[in-house]
Amino acid sequence: MNPELRGNLRLGLALSALSGILLTLAMPGFDVPLLGWIALTPLLVVLFIAPPSQIFLLTLPFGITFSIGVHNWYPQIFPPALGYFLILAVGFFYAAILQLGVRLTARLPGALKILALPIAWSAIEFLKYIAPVVEDWWFVLLASSQWRFPPALQVLGLTGFPGLSFLVMLVNVSIAFLIIKVLRIGRVADHAPSLRACLVSLFCVAVILGVKRQTGPDDLAQFDDVRLVRIQE
Repeated sequence: MNPELRGNLRLGLALSALSGILLTLAMPGFDVPLLGWIALTPLLVVLFIAPPSQIFLLTLPFGITFSIGVHNWYPQIFPPALGYFLILAVGFFYAAILQLGVRLTARLPGALKILALPIAWSAIEFLKYIAPVVEDWWFVLLASSQWRFPPALQVLGLTGFPGLSFLVMLVNVSIAFLIIKVLRIGRVADHAPSLRACLVSLFCVAVILGVKRQTGPDDLAQFDDVRLVRIQE
C-alpha cells in the first residue's frame, strides 16, 4: 500500500475511535450531553471522503469502542465469553448502520445528502425497538446521549426517541459537511451539500431545541432507555 494512503487510513481509524470515545462520554454514566452533538463529526468527515471499499473498516473502531464504553456490563449478566462476543456484535451492528447511511448519502443529490444518515440511523433504531424478537435487547440509542440535556429531552414528547436520534445525527452530519466544504477536503467537497443547506439544518435544530415546552413524566416515559437509567440511579 502507498505510504500516504496507509497514513491516511491510520488517521481515519484513529478519528473513528475518537468518535467512539466522545460519544461514550455523552452517554449516561459520563453525562456530557453536548458532546453527543459533535462526537460523530470526526468519523463522518473521514467516511464521507473515504473510498467505498474502506468505509466499513473505518466504522469498526467507532462501533467497537462505543460498544465497549456503553455495554461493558454485558459480561456481568451473561457468561463472560458470550458477554464479550455480544459487545463486539453490537459494535459491528453500529458500524453496519453507518455504512448503510454513508452509502445512501453518496447516492442522494445535493441537500438531500444531509438527511440520508439521520433517516437511516433513526429508522433502524425504531425498527429494532418494535421488532418482535430484538425489541427487548438493550442497545444504547443515540438519543440516550441527551439524558442530561433538558432542551433535547423536550423533543421526546413530540417524536419519541427516533426524532431525537435523528436530530443528533443531523447536527453531526451537517457539521461534517460544513468542515468538508469550508476546508475543501477531498474531491467530495464539490458534491457536498451547500453551506446554506448545512446552516439551515443546524438552524432548524436550534429552533426545535429552543422551543419552550414543559417536560413532564409522560414525555420521559416514552423513552425506555431513559427509564432504565432512572431505575439504575
